[in-house]
Amino acid sequence: MTLLTLLCLFWWWLGLEICFAISAKTRFTLLKTPMSWNAAKLTCEGLGMHLAKLDTSLKQTYVQQYINNDWSADVTGELWIGLHKFDIATPELTRWYDCTIVGGPDSFDDGEPSTTTDDLCFTLSGGTNWRSSLCNDTLQAVCESSPGDCTFDTYPGNGCSHNLKASAELPWAECIADCLTDTLATGEQCWGVGHLDGFSGDDCWKFFAADDPNICIAGMYPSASIDVGIKICFESSVEIPDVPDVSSVNPDTPCFVIYTTPDTETTLGLTTTIAETTTTTTMTATSPTTDASKEPTALTFTTEQVTAVTSSSNVTSLPNLGVCRCTCTMINTSLLNLQEEIEKLRVLLTVKKSSTSLYKRKFISVQDERISAKSIGYVGATLLMLTFGTIVFLDFPVLIQQVKRLCPGNTKHRVTSV
Repeated sequence: MTLLTLLCLFWWWLGLEICFAISAKTRFTLLKTPMSWNAAKLTCEGLGMHLAKLDTSLKQTYVQQYINNDWSADVTGELWIGLHKFDIATPELTRWYDCTIVGGPDSFDDGEPSTTTDDLCFTLSGGTNWRSSLCNDTLQAVCESSPGDCTFDTYPGNGCSHNLKASAELPWAECIADCLTDTLATGEQCWGVGHLDGFSGDDCWKFFAADDPNICIAGMYPSASIDVGIKICFESSVEIPDVPDVSSVNPDTPCFVIYTTPDTETTLGLTTTIAETTTTTTMTATSPTTDASKEPTALTFTTEQVTAVTSSSNVTSLPNLGVCRCTCTMINTSLLNLQEEIEKLRVLLTVKKSSTSLYKRKFISVQDERISAKSIGYVGATLLMLTFGTIVFLDFPVLIQQVKRLCPGNTKHRVTSV
């Protein structure tokens, strides 16, 4: 077993999956039948997939290549992707189908995300730009899935002239396996390897490219002694599915929020509906007094008085009706702010594994005052003493003989004359 394997097993024991982060393959499927955004989402899910989440420049590059090549005879226009606006109050905010934010590189078209509240779903326009559109428009779509780990296409008798490379002294099989997991600190992944068995230097050459994994194929040259392997992490297909009977102007995802404005009175950000009635309402509150013998004072006012209080848009507090008032703060919190607060709470409540007492006990010895723990200690010590004592007892006669040989003392030797 090599040192690298032992390190990998040790890291795995600590919960670190550094050595086992095998690159996953991505499959993009074109839905050839036009349908609405929600119908496309359901269709992708029915295929065991989801609407395309183009959250890396590499995914965007491959979909663009498929549109221009493999799908060129099937694509008729813009394609639905798994991006949508999620907050009607702030329509410039977007989320993917699984409610994750758009992080890293993006491909928004000029003026996108727009601030309109009608075009809530996004398409891939021309294979390059993200453009908002009405969710109930009938368009083709792109689905995405992860069918397994990346594989390799091999090109024996060829070399790769790409210069972004690292090298190692590895046989062919280990060279391929190492490329599956190797990623530079800049985020560039290993997309190809060259191997020259018996080379005076390192036999395995790894090639890295951030945007074009086919760069080794473009720079390949014939060489009888070199073998090249190209990592295959993307593939495409075309489906002609039945269109589900689903159509909506809003994206059907858990993070989509609609802020309605009913025909009611709004005070301090709180929507209240007031019934038109002249019924007299009685409220009982304790008046400020130092006389404990007095009963609570009953305050009586009509609904018209309440209406007068809540109908004004500039009201910031209740009038002085002789009751004790509490100071209340009412905030119209959007979903984005709520998610930010939840994320803060999650960070505060997250406990690092390395800070737990269970983890620390693996490396230190701590006194345990529990009776059960002491009993176990006593039993263990007793067993050790019995074992050691038994060994000494059985070997005691031999020990005595050895002592006599080493220390003869005053032992008299009888001399017999011949």
